[in-house]
Amino acid sequence: MTRIFFFIIAFAILVLLSFCSVKIFTTLLKVSEPWLKYINIFGFVFPFIIALAMAISRFSDGILARIFYTKIMLLTGIMFYVFIMACILGIVLIIDKFAHFDINWFYLAKFALIIAFSLSAIGLIQSFFLKTVTYTIKNSPESLHGKKFVLLADTHLGLINQTKLSKRAVEKVLNINPSAVLIAGDFFDGPDFALEKSMNVWKKLSEKIPVFYAPGNHEEYGPYEKFINSLKDSKFTVLEDESTYFGNIQIMGLKYRTKGQEKETEEVLSKIHDGKSPSILINHPPLFQEVASNHGVFLEVSGHTHRGQFWPFGYIVKSIYKYFYGQYTIGNLTQITTSGVGTASVPFRTFNTPEIVVIYFE
Repeated sequence: MTRIFFFIIAFAILVLLSFCSVKIFTTLLKVSEPWLKYINIFGFVFPFIIALAMAISRFSDGILARIFYTKIMLLTGIMFYVFIMACILGIVLIIDKFAHFDINWFYLAKFALIIAFSLSAIGLIQSFFLKTVTYTIKNSPESLHGKKFVLLADTHLGLINQTKLSKRAVEKVLNINPSAVLIAGDFFDGPDFALEKSMNVWKKLSEKIPVFYAPGNHEEYGPYEKFINSLKDSKFTVLEDESTYFGNIQIMGLKYRTKGQEKETEEVLSKIHDGKSPSILINHPPLFQEVASNHGVFLEVSGHTHRGQFWPFGYIVKSIYKYFYGQYTIGNLTQITTSGVGTASVPFRTFNTPEIVVIYFE
């Protein structure tokens, strides 16, 4: 009941913010009837359209549902930046009541809209790129010296990202030719969709290179068993609170857990770690480093944070997760958190290019 009440309050705030954002721009731009009426109605109705798109995404993966969902998520990203610019204009308007700036509000609002659309365009364009980031693990177990692993996370295959993203990522990994691939969750985005074409692409990778995977939270938003079985059928080594071996290195994978579940994580690692082997832990969120280190883990790899995915969310994510992006040394453990390959919901990566991580061992 509390969750429903929270959702209603949050949605009401979203409707209010959307309407106010549009109202600020229509006022400053002096939009005349009948466009004024239509645009203001859009500002009020748009959050309901987002809710409709999210609902449809849970029940259909048909071509019309995909197109509708994709277009609405694109528009959501644009409206987010319109809202940011409206907030800035609102602040300037409030200050102007006391400072009395000599401002041409029409041109300022027009400039703000140009910035909003520019940030949206940058985010959309950047989402199609895929860069390579490299890290080196020094003093690693001798059996890994000279080897390289690839870390992937957050592909978010679903209604928006499917075969094209899969081909781009797999081709890049095959060109790198690592000894193994580690996938740190959110391989799927949540809504059910036709998996076959995308998974056929990933089979080309797993047939040549061992792939180790641990689930994230987005797999739980859809047909979890179907997702997991498709990965197993594609010859991924799926680690759901389980472990396996790469030579004499134990590779452990955790199911998704959030902050406050250290005790449960401790119990799982106590069961699956053999007590003697140096270990790599695949854990979707960058958490539980101290617990992992106590169980022989010298490398923990994670995703989940997206590095904020698109500006300015990175500042918020950084305040939540201490090891939100990059390489960190915590005692004898190295934490590597990747910003991920794909996008969740809004297909933007503003100032945050998707990446594949290459890990060298020395």
